[in-house]
Amino acid sequence: LSAMKRYNYECEIQIQGCAILNKLSATVQNQRTIAMADGIGIVLSVMRWHGQLMTIQENGCSILNNLSVNVENRRLMVSGGAIGTILASMQHYPKCGSIQAHACGALCNLSCTMDNQFEVLTEGGLETVLGGMKEHSEDFAVQERGCFLLFALTDCRQTIPLMLQLGALCVVESAVNRTLARSEARQCFSELLKRLGAT
Repeated sequence: LSAMKRYNYECEIQIQGCAILNKLSATVQNQRTIAMADGIGIVLSVMRWHGQLMTIQENGCSILNNLSVNVENRRLMVSGGAIGTILASMQHYPKCGSIQAHACGALCNLSCTMDNQFEVLTEGGLETVLGGMKEHSEDFAVQERGCFLLFALTDCRQTIPLMLQLGALCVVESAVNRTLARSEARQCFSELLKRLGAT
């Protein structure tokens, strides 16, 4: 982390650093250690500095997805502008399924409060996630995490008319009936369909 912070303009250092952090952030103990060492701020800074490097965006979104499992980490991520950074990565790389999947996972974890849900919405999150789901209609991870995110956002019922206006019902129905037929979370997705008014 210190090398990444010191040499934020060196692409190779950032690429290797993000790849290592991605592996380390998979364990609960490392997630807190990374956060306490300002890892969240460093990763966000690297993603913003190297927006043109897909591998950094891919590992960055994966790291943030891993770290967002921890409640305290979510607070640090949101205060550091993670929602906007994650959405920018999704919007810049719409054809990269792994970025879309990791980003949806992170945004879902961050959408645990109304304030965060509102930020996702005002930053164009609905349009972005639906675009990603349409682009990767056969990608199980994108469809599942996308539906989880949409489910979280429907906690604010005022978002449902906008979802319907953007064609969310069709996207979710397609996901549930095709790609997510084997998902263990089908009950959650059935509830999402009910919230969207499916009969």
